[in-house]
Amino acid sequence: MPKKARKFFQLRNLGYDPAAKGVFFGLTRETGLAAMARAVLEGIAFAHRQILRMADVRLGRPIDRVIAAGGCTIDPLWRRIRADAADRAYSYADRAETSALGAALLGGVAAGAFASWREAAAEARRGLQFEEVRPDPDAWHTLNRNFEIYASLYDALRHCF
Repeated sequence: MPKKARKFFQLRNLGYDPAAKGVFFGLTRETGLAAMARAVLEGIAFAHRQILRMADVRLGRPIDRVIAAGGCTIDPLWRRIRADAADRAYSYADRAETSALGAALLGGVAAGAFASWREAAAEARRGLQFEEVRPDPDAWHTLNRNFEIYASLYDALRHCF
């Protein structure tokens, strides 16, 4: 990994640790599969929130809107959790297979169908629609409380990783 990238990802005080492990916390006999599945989604969203925070620091300003695409971004619950957990607007592409589209467009550049990657990107933008999901302030308060627990658990368990 290049030195600059290594420095970026070593901002452990902002929460990134490649050795960290996932844990379930607070399970009871009454905890169902749906609650565990949601906990997994929230944990991923919280990790993404930490990465966005690192990017904010590196850029010197907050990223106010995130563009997301890919298979898991088509689920409405997942879209909502990510926007609420990060307290940022997300714009979701209307297609799940955007990486395949990108690969095809780059292939078109290599084959000479497009003069440049900029032209190929402009073509991709013409064919995509985006839905914006803004964070719900009420949901954010609950997720922020969960995030504080998430972050404190990392501090408490770091020595176990």
